[in-house]
Amino acid sequence: MDKFSTNIRELRKEKGLKQREVANFANVPYSSYCKWEQGLREPTHHYLINLANFYQVSTDFLLGRTDDLGNVIVNISPELALTKNERTLLAHFKKLTDIEKNLILKQIFALSGNK
Repeated sequence: MDKFSTNIRELRKEKGLKQREVANFANVPYSSYCKWEQGLREPTHHYLINLANFYQVSTDFLLGRTDDLGNVIVNISPELALTKNERTLLAHFKKLTDIEKNLILKQIFALSGNK
């Protein structure tokens, strides 16, 4: 197994996530992510950057070019940070059609008292 596959597997396990969760949160195809962890395929630069941003590491670290995480700092104010439930909800929401999204939004507005 190459260093990239090992690195993304270890990072995922450190965060206690499933492959499908990482794929959803990092906005990458699930089947592709599985193949990357198995060392069967390599991501395009677009998906490599998505993974680096998600894991908050450098692309060089993911590719095994350095053991240093790359000192990537992503500052998110606490009020903007999403909880695990919010990330899961968002990942599922993104899969809906526009009509389904509008129905869900109407329900949320009704429940929260906003119109």
